Amino acid sequence: GALDFSTRWAIRGAIKEYGPDIVLTWMNRASSMTPKGKFIQVGRLGGYYDLKYYRRCHYLICNTPDIVDHVVRNGWSAARVFYAPNFCPVRDEPAVARPSDARVLLILARLQPAKAIDVAIRAMPLIDHAQLWIAGDGPEEDRLKRLAVDLGLEGRVRFLGWRDDRSALLKAADLCLVP
Repeated sequence: GALDFSTRWAIRGAIKEYGPDIVLTWMNRASSMTPKGKFIQVGRLGGYYDLKYYRRCHYLICNTPDIVDHVVRNGWSAARVFYAPNFCPVRDEPAVARPSDARVLLILARLQPAKAIDVAIRAMPLIDHAQLWIAGDGPEEDRLKRLAVDLGLEGRVRFLGWRDDRSALLKAADLCLVP
């Protein structure tokens, strides 16, 4: 908020200590609280945020083409706005092997609390004839694996790790979940 002075000082201290050529900031708060300096500031947008928070940025990186269009429509020069997707490219590849006797529910995500993957795992006992495939890695992996075991879902929840074959997984899946 307006009275948060510690964040601004922490950012300033980190910049002074490291002396970066480029500072990449995520979303509104960090982008607006980064002081001006002898570096290029690049803001990262994952949504349709109020662009007033990005006034100090020299460039913006957006994670969808539509967000790029939104930024340019709202006054940014197209030469200063770039598209960089969050996920690996989608290639034309065949589906991975899948079970013939079950529906495949797929999650493509970082394994962290904000993704609510535990909600999908907890729902699995209510869904007959289905497997949950979780493609990704992150700090919640061990906790999510323990949850699956605790719920007796070892054969129905598969942790696939980080994958670069998103298209092949999506082609094999019956449903892609974003819990």
